[in-house]
Amino acid sequence: METTFDSPPAPTELPAQVSDALISAPPRVIKAVGALITQTPEYLEALNEHIILPGDLKARGYPLGQLSKADLVKKIRCKRCSRALSKTQTTREPRRFSANTNLSVGDDLVKVTENLSLEQDKQPDEAATEEIRMNCKFHSGRVFRGTWSCCKEHIHSPPCQEEQGHLPRSYAKGELAAYWRMYKTPPSRPDSQIRTAVVLDCEMGVAESGESELIRLSMVDYFTCEILIDKLIWPDVKMSHYNTRFSGVTRAMMERARKSRQCIFGNKKARLEVWNYVGPKTIIIGHSAQGDLKSLRLIHQTVVDTLEVERYMSGRGSGLSLKKLAKERLDREIQIKRKGHDSLEDAIATRDVLHWHISLAVEPKQASNK
Repeated sequence: METTFDSPPAPTELPAQVSDALISAPPRVIKAVGALITQTPEYLEALNEHIILPGDLKARGYPLGQLSKADLVKKIRCKRCSRALSKTQTTREPRRFSANTNLSVGDDLVKVTENLSLEQDKQPDEAATEEIRMNCKFHSGRVFRGTWSCCKEHIHSPPCQEEQGHLPRSYAKGELAAYWRMYKTPPSRPDSQIRTAVVLDCEMGVAESGESELIRLSMVDYFTCEILIDKLIWPDVKMSHYNTRFSGVTRAMMERARKSRQCIFGNKKARLEVWNYVGPKTIIIGHSAQGDLKSLRLIHQTVVDTLEVERYMSGRGSGLSLKKLAKERLDREIQIKRKGHDSLEDAIATRDVLHWHISLAVEPKQASNK
């Protein structure tokens, strides 16, 4: 990672109006990965303008308090397929299929044809619409070396078994509330190294319960790009798999980190590591960071979300993945196919995408003041 620049690279050409910059300006490429950003009053003012308002945080799914009883009920999952039962309900009418319709395993409704030997005494219309719901689709085995023991297929293969109804998982009293307890950023400790702004990105695996579980945490100082945290997180719960295809984290990597004590053990210690650098007024920056904060069980109200910045500045509703923005804004390739994600690489890309936007607003003001 290079940190050789004292100031942001100059744009090829400044747009006539900052509000139209994303449409009319030529591509402004920042190629220096992790270049130092000068912390000026003008820059801080522009950065603060992108902090999400509390009401908008709630609307965008950021955690702001403890889950209500109704919210906890929505977290109940099926013991077999691990889906949240609140997501399995539907109010739409069942779809109708003709007798010769070919259905994939992923369809909600499965046509009953040869297996049930349609009775001859039924009218053709009745026979053509005979159907049952097969809502619960699952693997009954465990993941071993990237494959399911039940069907020997890859972990991302379609479920190999089906049942009509779901089987709610049993929870001990207070188990769900304890698992989903959120923690507000505390006042800064005397020995902490609080930063003005940090960029955070996480990788998640899949717990045996079906929940996403924090397995890697990366955080850099926004202005200096100093790496503050970049460690694997040994989960508090049993894992189904580490979602290696997307997270880039393998079971072997996790085991090595555990044996060498090079990982952070558990969610609580991960939060404490974050709080070494993050106080209530620290700006946490992320790209669609709701999931990251939820995985940390962290309530923090000073947030800049580069997804929301891009939506607001460009007016676009799609094509806003970090991978696409890194290529478009920075001419940088990230999340390369077959290599999975790298949370440190993503955090730095998020930082530089935001810097791209803020520079468009700040540099014309600085030029006019000279």
